[in-house]
Amino acid sequence: MNIVEFVGLPGSGKSTICKKYEYSLKKRQFLATNVQVQALMLRGVKRRLVYFAVHYYPKCRKVAAAAKKYVPNLKDKEVKAWIFRMKQIVYLLDKYEKEGLEYAVMDEGFIQFITSLCHDEAMPAPMMDFAKAVMDIVYTGRNCKFIYVETDKEEIIKRIRERNRPGDRFLSDSDEVMMGRLELKENNLLKCLELLDDSLIKKVHLEGEIKLAELVEMLE
Repeated sequence: MNIVEFVGLPGSGKSTICKKYEYSLKKRQFLATNVQVQALMLRGVKRRLVYFAVHYYPKCRKVAAAAKKYVPNLKDKEVKAWIFRMKQIVYLLDKYEKEGLEYAVMDEGFIQFITSLCHDEAMPAPMMDFAKAVMDIVYTGRNCKFIYVETDKEEIIKRIRERNRPGDRFLSDSDEVMMGRLELKENNLLKCLELLDDSLIKKVHLEGEIKLAELVEMLE
């Protein structure tokens, strides 16, 4: 199975590009899905079954052990939620791979999850150790590609203001404070990417609308 993980700042356009890329894969008859979106769509019995499976699945237990060793404030409600989402994706990736999925795309993948544990601080050494442990658990033995979506931070601030999404932690900030927080987030993302082989990372800088064929060519 191929894993294509889109990485970038909030408002950079990674979700939009991820959707277009997933569509292009399906159009070319590949079995592809956004695993993170599938996890959010789980309801009822399926949700409960995955919830219990996550607690006992060996790889998920490894993630939990790494979190216990390296992640501070593990009892914090928000931190626990991010860790659970990671374990959920770990389980679903293996499940879908066994079912024959060819491409797992993610606009909110492990690198985004890990950096979300350090919203307002530079990632300390223990968190980098946690990132390395999770990457070893998830990516080892798989074909992986990481697309870093670069966008001017001034444009991102404009997009965040315009979309006015409820609960967005950036909205209450002044532009100056938001710029500082975006720079911190960017530095944390880049530090995580440094843990990976350079050959697995592709940086794209998109401006304006782009045709699907051009996007696919750019990403592949």
